[in-house]
Amino acid sequence: MSRFSARILALGCAFAAVSASSAVAADMIPTYVRDAVADPGRITADRPRDVGRRPAETVGFSQIKPGQHIVELMPGEGYYTRILSRVVGSKGRVYTFVPRFGWSARLTPEQRKYVADHIHEERKPVDAAFAVADIAAYSNVTVLWSPFNQFEGTQFALPEQVDAVWTSRSEEHTSELQSRLHLVCRLL
Repeated sequence: MSRFSARILALGCAFAAVSASSAVAADMIPTYVRDAVADPGRITADRPRDVGRRPAETVGFSQIKPGQHIVELMPGEGYYTRILSRVVGSKGRVYTFVPRFGWSARLTPEQRKYVADHIHEERKPVDAAFAVADIAAYSNVTVLWSPFNQFEGTQFALPEQVDAVWTSRSEEHTSELQSRLHLVCRLL
């Protein structure tokens, strides 16, 4: 198994491992990760989410390091984007991939309800990603906004080889997680 494949596997297990454990010892979390979570540039609304998401433990477990180039799949409103940007630092790069979905006609009623409740409109995620990338402190973030159709196996191109792929908050939507993992495997 390649080093890249091992990291993908580790990231895929990160949520399960962090959720299953009662705590990760604070001394095992690298200083650069703790500093990224404590970054005063993070928006105030993100801080209360830290209790449930446990970003220091999750990112620490992923072994993402300063200087790495990573891709973040479906960043939502940028909660982890800001943290990952600080972790990889000025010599690293975060490519945040926001798909332009072309599959709305194929969604089940349950999936349509999820989209209506969580996404509201197609541009919201990309607007949030650009809002992060436009802040000078997060200048190492590049937004990739391209078509993606999980039912037709659409692929997206990355500008360069990356060290890791990050995705999060997929535990509630198993089919979406399976689709993301399938996409990640195609990148290998």
